[in-house]
Amino acid sequence: MASHTGPVATTQSDKKLERPIVVAIVDFKARLPHELSFEKGDLITLLEESDSGLWKGQLDGKRGVFPYSAVQPFDRFECASADVRANGSAEATILKSGWMGKYSNVHKTWRQRWVELTPVRIQYYHNDRETVPAHTLDVGAVTVQPSAMGESCMEISYKGRLYIFNAGSRPAFLMWLDAIREASRKQR
Repeated sequence: MASHTGPVATTQSDKKLERPIVVAIVDFKARLPHELSFEKGDLITLLEESDSGLWKGQLDGKRGVFPYSAVQPFDRFECASADVRANGSAEATILKSGWMGKYSNVHKTWRQRWVELTPVRIQYYHNDRETVPAHTLDVGAVTVQPSAMGESCMEISYKGRLYIFNAGSRPAFLMWLDAIREASRKQR
């Protein structure tokens, strides 16, 4: 069984089961039905390690195998960003962080989320104590604009999905909007 070097973050699917999280260091496109596709920077819940060179993981509700050489351990506190650059170092600068409301299209309600903006990612958590983001968005691939839902609301489009956040006040909204646009511009 391959071993990790350094700490790994964990997530709890229930109180008894902790799973390590790994970050993709390259894109991997599944060629077979049992393989898991992912992009560089994606956070994958590790389900099983194997000596065969293939590990089993879960991403966005999908499970599959992938080459272990395509990932490395992820620790939010060591690398606040999931983007691992070609030289192997992780971007760790948090440009902006704070609480924002996130609108749920499923439940039609607002829920508070801890949001972090790094030079390469927007990531949000269910609370400020979690070590694994609920979602991670590549800041270079997002578009952000004001939302009709309110003067402090913004819409972030990413990979065909719309995320609606409420910064809580107009000044906070303007700061978030400017910071996300600037980070996105620098990644393009």
